[in-house]
Amino acid sequence: MTSQLPLTEVIATAKQKLCSASSCLNDSTAFFAAVAEFDQWMSAHKDTITALTSEHETARYEIEQLIHQLTRLELQAHYNISLVADMQSYIDGQLERVTPLQSSYHR
Repeated sequence: MTSQLPLTEVIATAKQKLCSASSCLNDSTAFFAAVAEFDQWMSAHKDTITALTSEHETARYEIEQLIHQLTRLELQAHYNISLVADMQSYIDGQLERVTPLQSSYHR
């Protein structure tokens, strides 16, 4: 059972958790853990967020900003993954190029 936090606290905590995920974007293990924690936390508080009424206009804007931040994080994570894949391909190519030269050397 989850306790109901006020919407302002839910948004503030979501911002903090996203900042934590952003700060470890270059550490895949830490990033994965931060994203999993954020996802679990948001799932527990989704009722508070979905219960927005028209009088919560500021909260709607802040949630839109959180969604934009999540999108940027996702794009950056995908970019980092592509860099790693490209780097691995580059290294493999370099190793294939160098290996035949090294294997021809005999003592």
